[in-house]
Amino acid sequence: MAYDKDKVREEVIAAIRGEKLTFFADVTIYVEPTLKCLYDWEFHECEDIKRELAKNKLDAKRKLRKQWQFDTAAPALQLAAYKLMAEKEELEALTMNKVEQSGSLTINWNEERTYETK
Repeated sequence: MAYDKDKVREEVIAAIRGEKLTFFADVTIYVEPTLKCLYDWEFHECEDIKRELAKNKLDAKRKLRKQWQFDTAAPALQLAAYKLMAEKEELEALTMNKVEQSGSLTINWNEERTYETK
């Protein structure tokens, strides 16, 4: 089946807006071409599509932040809100897993080939 690429692009944008989608892969539930087809057409790189997905992500984050009352008794919400506002050093202090790396690495590659003649 042949698809009109421009028409499908508009359908993708309409689905993202109408369904408040935040992930590109979710689009395939609402439009007919497969995800592979959409990637082949490079729709995941389309600025209009990326902008609509970003708007929905931002809207979702705004709603979540409004729902989080900073005076709530739920420690998990307090910690999440603090992490959103924390400076780098504060965030590192709150993180349970910390990976530090220092030093240098030098690799010397010496290859010696010997050939036997018969």
